[in-house]
Amino acid sequence: MYQLIHKNKLTIKHILFLGLTVLCCLSFQTNANATKPPEVIILDTFNRMQSELMMRKAELVANPAKNTEFVYNVFEPTIDWKRFSNNIFCYTVKIVKVKVGDKIKRKRIRNPACKVWARSSKNQKKAFIKEFKKESIKTYAKLVFKSEGWQIRLKPTVKSKKNIKRVTVKSELFNPGVTTSIPISYNMYLSDHWKVYNVTANGLSMVKTYRAMYTKKIKAGGIEALTNELRVKNP
Repeated sequence: MYQLIHKNKLTIKHILFLGLTVLCCLSFQTNANATKPPEVIILDTFNRMQSELMMRKAELVANPAKNTEFVYNVFEPTIDWKRFSNNIFCYTVKIVKVKVGDKIKRKRIRNPACKVWARSSKNQKKAFIKEFKKESIKTYAKLVFKSEGWQIRLKPTVKSKKNIKRVTVKSELFNPGVTTSIPISYNMYLSDHWKVYNVTANGLSMVKTYRAMYTKKIKAGGIEALTNELRVKNP
């Protein structure tokens, strides 16, 4: 991975953005194809997304505000921001066995930050998601043209055994000028249409990346302190 990053001047954010480029394509889907398998939607629309970027390249390069607006319009309806945020703060640390009466049951032990997030009000969560969304889009808007020249190859999709509305779409991105491809997987959930709540690119999980950035902050100052910090960065 490090050789790939060095050779092609790709940072961790660049690699994750390549994964996000594919999920952008999902914003082109309509209610009519919402029932299509998610991997089919990605494959059918990837080229359309690349064409859109190339057709508007001069406009987007000349106008950073337009570039950010473009990224916002394709990312905002595609990501399940609520589920994404919940997964950043609430995850299972370990599973223990506890005795309940005469039975032994499994109990999930959540990380401490999960309590802070769970106890936050709806308005506090909405405020955080708003700023988190703006921060994420602003960051990746700067990298939008790093996707030039990359193509997608799909691999077998993994369906959840417990929930038919959850799948992991596996793929890899490759570039004719690069010897090593980048494996990308998308955790997706079907609501009104397929939405992404995590992207893992070359072993780098977006959820875990943001978790490392935000968990200590929310435990130390609460959700409002973290939201205010993001708000200062997003004038």
